[in-house]
Amino acid sequence: MDVPDRIREDLKDVTLAGVSAEMFALHATREVMTAGRGGVLVDMAGPDAPEQRPYWVWYRAEDILDWRTTRRGGDAVLTMLVLREWPEEPDPKDASSIVQVEQRRLVELDPATGACTVTLYRKVEGPDPKKTEFKAIGPPVILQRPGGPLTFVPFTFLGPTGTSPDISKPPLLDLVEVNLAHYRGSADLKHGLHYASLPTPWVSGMAGADKQQGPLEIGSGRAWILETGGQAGMLEVAGPGFGAIRTDLQDMQKMMATLGARLLEEQSSTAETMGAVGMRHAGEHATLRTIAGAVEQALTMALQWHAWWTGTEAMPAQTKASFELNKDFFAVRATPDEVRMAMLAWQSGGISMRTFYDRIQRGGWTREGVSFEDELAEIAREGGPPGADDGGDGDGAVGAA
Repeated sequence: MDVPDRIREDLKDVTLAGVSAEMFALHATREVMTAGRGGVLVDMAGPDAPEQRPYWVWYRAEDILDWRTTRRGGDAVLTMLVLREWPEEPDPKDASSIVQVEQRRLVELDPATGACTVTLYRKVEGPDPKKTEFKAIGPPVILQRPGGPLTFVPFTFLGPTGTSPDISKPPLLDLVEVNLAHYRGSADLKHGLHYASLPTPWVSGMAGADKQQGPLEIGSGRAWILETGGQAGMLEVAGPGFGAIRTDLQDMQKMMATLGARLLEEQSSTAETMGAVGMRHAGEHATLRTIAGAVEQALTMALQWHAWWTGTEAMPAQTKASFELNKDFFAVRATPDEVRMAMLAWQSGGISMRTFYDRIQRGGWTREGVSFEDELAEIAREGGPPGADDGGDGDGAVGAA
């Protein structure tokens, strides 16, 4: 993340509830993957809060009840938003218990002044129990910053394709449906095996069957006396019934692997280069990269609003704040030959040291979370690379390059 120094400490707790910006991004990405949509509201802490600074609130797709957009200069501008919340408060019937109360937050732009206002409504018991009623619990509050009131709604949607409020299908829905079908087929197979996996004895034409009392005993100490033409045997499952179920389960496992459930697919045991693995996964990662890009775009807007609210910039877009997610979705370690080739390219001047470090970092040859600048500082503390002080001869070739 690239943010102004004045809000760097805020990123350790962007929600005022102990959630860091990284954990917030993880939760938002998971919600977009499963539900297909969500949203982030950036608000300013009230006068009673211990810290007077902006904070972020995540809203699930089912809690974004209504919204309205207006075209301004070709852009769709959010002008009205209704959000559902569930604040906790003491139970009026039992002071030792906590209950959740349904509340709705109306965020809108005032038609007369253009200022962004927030009004809270609390659910109340009306005369008709079948009709839900909400009552305002206070006057509208104008969202302010040092330069004046906000003239936009500080809320952004998160979806698989960007910050548009359009409702789209959850990315994992196809996989979920196949997974449910796989579960039903597995239940059918287990049900059949439970009742028919063990051979069942049968007998026909047993002597004195009309006088037989109780169950027929079987074992090494028991004998069955059959009449002429009598038969005995074991009843076992035959035919393609179970085989067809197994084949169907295997087909669904392959389908889930195609849709992204790589844990159910056997991985290749042969060595592959990073490029080969990247090409093999390129199709399925296209959607993941799109989602990651959408989350980046939305959280970058939230960062800019956060920084702008506490700064002096005229517009949020003028703040130097950006959010970036890791888009390496599979762990592939670069081979020694690939590292050697990258080093030769660096030594020959074909690539910069920063590019060389980026290549080995993506290949898993660096320490986790160590940036290029941190690595250079560590090298300098150790006195430079081996041979750096010998004039570039012998082992100092790398340092000299």
